[in-house]
Formats: sequence, C-alpha cells, structure tokens
Amino acid sequence: MRVAPGLEPWLDNELDELGLHGKTVPGGVELRASTEQLWLIHRDCRLVESVRARLRSFGARTFDGLVEGLKRLPWHAYLNRSVSLNVSVTCHRSRLWHSDAVAERVRMVLAPYVAGPDVANGDTTQTVFVRITGDIVQVSIDASGELMHRRGHRTFVGTAPLRETLAAALVRMVDLPLLGTPALWDPFCGSGCLALEWLDKKLGVAAGRDRLFAFEQWPIHDAAAYGQWLPGRPLPAPRPLVCFGSDIDSSVLVSAESNAKRHGLESHCNWLHGDFESFVDRIPVGACILSNPPYGSRLGDKRSYMRLMQRLEKILARRRDIRPAVILVPLPCKPWQPTLEWQPVAQFYNGGLRVQALRLGGVQSGG
Repeated sequence: MRVAPGLEPWLDNELDELGLHGKTVPGGVELRASTEQLWLIHRDCRLVESVRARLRSFGARTFDGLVEGLKRLPWHAYLNRSVSLNVSVTCHRSRLWHSDAVAERVRMVLAPYVAGPDVANGDTTQTVFVRITGDIVQVSIDASGELMHRRGHRTFVGTAPLRETLAAALVRMVDLPLLGTPALWDPFCGSGCLALEWLDKKLGVAAGRDRLFAFEQWPIHDAAAYGQWLPGRPLPAPRPLVCFGSDIDSSVLVSAESNAKRHGLESHCNWLHGDFESFVDRIPVGACILSNPPYGSRLGDKRSYMRLMQRLEKILARRRDIRPAVILVPLPCKPWQPTLEWQPVAQFYNGGLRVQALRLGGVQSGG
C-alpha cells in the first residue's frame, strides 16, 4: 500500500484500527491480506493512495530468463481480454538495465491475456509493475485503478486543492474524543475538502463507497460475494455535528456547497463568505480548527503570508477555547515566526511543495 512519504505512521495507525497489521516501509505499508481484507482496505482506508498485489519474485540474469520467469506467473487470475495493459518498469543495479526492453518482453508475454489495441477499452486498464533489483524480478498488479484520493464525489475544486488522502491524514492529527456537539472550523476552507473529510470520518462514511476498483476486473474476483459484503459495515449512531467553513472567495464557497450536497452533508455545514477574523466569535466553545492557509502563489508574496499567520495566531491566542488546531504550512515557513507553541507532527509533499503539519493544543504522534 502506498501513501505520501512522511505519512507512513499515520497509515499504519489507521490500518491497526481496521485490524490489519503490516510492516512500515518508505512510502507505504506492506502486509499479507485476504480477499476480504483487500476489499476492506479499499472501502474503509482513507489515507492510502494505491494498493498493489505482489506476485512471487524470481531471478533473471538474461532476457530469456525474464521471459521464462514471467510465463510461470498466474496471469490468468488477474488479466482478461476486456482490459488494456499498462506496464511500468524500474531497474536498479541490474544486467537488465534497459527498461524499455524489459517492458517489451512483458507485453509480449502478457499479450494473450489482455485486449489488443483494436478492442481495448480505455476505461478498463490494468497496470502491471515490474521492479528489477540486481537479479531479482518483483512483479505487482495494481489493485486500485484510479488513485484512491479520487473518491468520486468532489466535483468542484478551487485553487491548489488538497488531495482527500492528505486531508484524511490531517483529520487524524486533529481528531480527539470531544464532548457535546463536535464542531470544526476551517478559516480558509476553499472548496471544503478538509471539512467534508472530517464529517465523513466522524459519520463513519466509507471512503471507497462511490467508485470502482481495478480488482473488480480480475477473473478471480467474486462479484456476487463482494456485492453482499460491500454494504455490510454497520454505521455508528447518528451524531450531532457542525462544521464552519469560511473564505473570502465566494466562488469557492459555491463549490464547497455543491460538494457538500454531493456528499449528502449539507445539513452539517455552514459556509461563511468573508474574512476569517469576522467569524471567530461565531465559532462555538470546544470546536477544533483544521486548515490549509493560503501560501505561495495564492497570496502573492511572503510578507502577505506573514501578516495572515500573525492574524490567525492573534485570534487563537484570544480564543484558547477552540482547540486543538492543525494547520498546513510550507517548509521553510519564513518569514513567519510563530509565537504560539505549535508542535510539528508530520512533513510531506503537497502539490510538489514540501509542507509541514503543525498542531496546537496537545500532540499526537503517528496517529
């Protein structure tokens, strides 16, 4: 399973909650999973970006050895004539260093199992990953298809949108058992990704409920059993939840409202048009803050970012009853010099930029 580098401990913790225990590796988690556990990961895991099923590895020093090893793998279980083929190859310290030549052999071996170019359906593509390190060939089959942050229900996005999987990680960083009516405020909500991800998790809504996955095309897939299993998770009792999202851009608030309706979450949401400082007194005691404040090209210059963060800290210093707060900031975050006791909880990349999650009001580590 792959996750944004830097978020491996948070994925590992999420998997623990699902009763799955694996080994954390750079960029993900490895584990042995049954068929139902594969289904469970795709339906309920909110942080994972993609899942690959590994086939048995084999040794190959020559292209003839590569072809023979590939022919012994159980392709009939994963490929069929209704899908087209995508091959991804990486080679490290190997005699078989030419990735294009490796891909050519892979396509030759797999040609009998997949659709030819004249009948291929572009909507059903199966990706095969081949990684050669030294003399060892490791083949994996993509089980997910489209990356899993594409939940299938966020149609409208604003500038510099946050991926749902990254939003889910930030939700885990802010989340605490709360008394009374749980509430959240995103002062810079954009199209509402963080707010809606928080509501989905609180309501126990499955991340993969609205989409199809690559494993559903595998010949070994039992569609009838999967159809019976899929809605089987009991939902928690309904909870009173309230979410506030504010932004100075009215057009992104229209997008946030539309996305909330697609989620079926509009009754929990309050979208506020205007500067965040004008709404601080409307935020209830005990609410948490989760936000991705604008930086870089969204603000225009570093001094604007510094002034924005100073204003945010000023209201957080006055409203100490709204905690915890988790924000996403660029690295390095100069010229802003924090005055509150923010604690770094994770570093990762967002849209190609190195960012850091900061938490105010108690620290969680690794989920």
